[in-house]
Amino acid sequence: MNTIRIGPDCSTATGIATFIRDRVTEIKNEEITLDERKLRSQGRAIEELLAIEKAIEVDIDKMIDDMYAENQERARQQAIHLQDAGLTISDVKERYEF
Repeated sequence: MNTIRIGPDCSTATGIATFIRDRVTEIKNEEITLDERKLRSQGRAIEELLAIEKAIEVDIDKMIDDMYAENQERARQQAIHLQDAGLTISDVKERYEF
């Protein structure tokens, strides 16, 4: 089952910037004391960067999968059109080889 992540698309530069901006705002709005913030800041920064990296990786993988599926569908449609015209891919290649 596919999970749905609500938020910006991290396969684009704008989406990544929005994701980071929103996350920084959320963290700034958390109710913690200054001492707690100092103690947790380094570990938290690393955790957040790793989460951002994962979100980017997932969205780029989804984008690549979508592009591959679209390419396969386009190739399938082209094969159907060639078949309807009574041609094969070899016929077309021979006709247009230079």
